[in-house]
Amino acid sequence: MIAIPEVLARSVRLELGHEDAARWIRALPDVVDDLLARWKLTVESLSGTPWAGYQSIVLPVRTVDGVPAALRVASPIANNPAAHQQLRSALETWDGFGSVRLMAADAGHNATLLERLDQTIDLNSVPLQTAASMWGGVVRALSRPAPPGLVTVQGTAQRWIDDFPGKAAQLLPSFRLFTGTDNMLVQATLNTARALATAPDAYLVHADLHYSNVLSSHPDPANGQRTWKAIDPYPVSGPVAFAVAPMLWNRLAEVPANEPEEQAAWLRAHCTSLCHAAGIDPAQGAAVSVAREIENLFWYLADFAQGDQRAHADAARSLWVARAISGHSVGGIDVHSLAGL
Repeated sequence: MIAIPEVLARSVRLELGHEDAARWIRALPDVVDDLLARWKLTVESLSGTPWAGYQSIVLPVRTVDGVPAALRVASPIANNPAAHQQLRSALETWDGFGSVRLMAADAGHNATLLERLDQTIDLNSVPLQTAASMWGGVVRALSRPAPPGLVTVQGTAQRWIDDFPGKAAQLLPSFRLFTGTDNMLVQATLNTARALATAPDAYLVHADLHYSNVLSSHPDPANGQRTWKAIDPYPVSGPVAFAVAPMLWNRLAEVPANEPEEQAAWLRAHCTSLCHAAGIDPAQGAAVSVAREIENLFWYLADFAQGDQRAHADAARSLWVARAISGHSVGGIDVHSLAGL
């Protein structure tokens, strides 16, 4: 019997609602058994619960030929029924170059059989100061023409244009950390959105490429070398600058400065380093990252308005990052005091 990690169960309930989530969770053991039988896989011993994220469970398996692999089964996405096919299209396009390699897929169960990477080594194990070049190399490898059928950055930007003025009027007046000068962040986001909505770029972009989603391969038997590869793609089509933001809102507790404005300056410089490493225009990378963090801010404030008390601390972090990257004062707030992800 598979033990469902609580992080997965909680996120699936939020995504699907309690009834549909309970139905998916109840069916999951039978789904896994069916996939193991059809793909002739053997589950390796687990210590504790399986690997899991917010959308999927992952089991370490071996094929009938003894090849180590990872079986991933994902929950449905309520607002994007095509998410599994989009993920599969992205993995097929990358074909193991810069990303985990796809070995098999089952659309009916939102399942994929993937190359086994070394889950003990990701970019969290690399010092912040040196992670940019490794991340940038992965981004360059992933940047190729997008397959059809993906969510587009252009469409997301148009939604920002349509929705953000109303969200600002509804959510920001009760958020006491938000000051009058912070209105410039919302206006800058709308300006960025207008530019993105008409951008001609149609690159395949991993929009959730943070430190934990870049893993090391196992050593090559021929030369012992390892390769950094992306996992758990959130594929979109658009400008590559859309990839930068997740690297800026993670690992904030490790920012190597003690004074708030120095911390903000360090994060801006880190953003520039990431962009240079990935071949992204730093000004565009910063502007798009601020816009994505303002989107997060509105998400968290909406959750807080619905009673999620933890979301207020998340909103404070998003505001700090948006201020820092835009060059605005962070209001004397020490980044090390903020809630982490």
